[in-house]
Amino acid sequence: MKLKRNLAIGGLLAGGILAASAPAQAFSFTTNADFSNAPDGNIFLDSIKVDNGPLVTDFSFVNRAEIIANDAVYTGTGAESESEGAASSDLGDSATGTRANDPTEADIVSSLGNNNLNNIVDTEDGQNFSDRRGNFEINVFFESRVSQVYFWERGMNSVLGVQAIDEDGNVIGNFLEIGKSTVNGGYDPGNGYEWDDAGFDIDTQEISGSNQPQSVGSLGLDLSDFGVNTHIAGLKLISEAPKYNGPDFKVVGASVPEPATVAGLLMVGGALVAARRRKQEA
Repeated sequence: MKLKRNLAIGGLLAGGILAASAPAQAFSFTTNADFSNAPDGNIFLDSIKVDNGPLVTDFSFVNRAEIIANDAVYTGTGAESESEGAASSDLGDSATGTRANDPTEADIVSSLGNNNLNNIVDTEDGQNFSDRRGNFEINVFFESRVSQVYFWERGMNSVLGVQAIDEDGNVIGNFLEIGKSTVNGGYDPGNGYEWDDAGFDIDTQEISGSNQPQSVGSLGLDLSDFGVNTHIAGLKLISEAPKYNGPDFKVVGASVPEPATVAGLLMVGGALVAARRRKQEA
């Protein structure tokens, strides 16, 4: 499978596209969750505190997926990962959720469509198998249109390709490579979209053996990163083997007012208060 990034070109003129000079606004955030069952059990997301931004509690989860391409399932007799496809549904060793080596679209939704941070999509790195290992292209759609998306990546050692899509799956805006590969020479897109330490570990069933927790990274993106000025319906997610090193990730969305919108609302509110006072004084 050869992933064709030029598939995105046709959608660049669709929807609201920002000027090329618009600054990127990738941001850090604090993950607030119940970590009492970490790293093996359920880790339920409670809220997100955006750095220099709001406390977010109203999330929009993935409720639909389209698997455009995913590596075939391998049935080798060696390591456990030899019998898995590129993207698979994974979960903590003792967590509730879905485990599927050859996931259906419903399995992808099961992994991403909830607030359990120990339900993830696991991707093979492609380093030790055929050149096709670790390639996928999957569209995911949120319950409602969103203005921010929050990513977590197990291991903090992989890259994930991301692009906004509309309700019909047409790509819009910028193609982004987030994260950084840190093994076997690694791959660094060099764009500053690197993982922050999220402050917790998870240990999932795909990891061979027990008691092998890995640190989780996080990163937030908003509309200006995607180069659009309208809330987005979903994301096209891409992995390219072996350079991306197999991203193992969770993604959640939220509709958060843009700073300019908030400022505008405050100005309108202030004007209404002032007008009311003038009326009362008259």
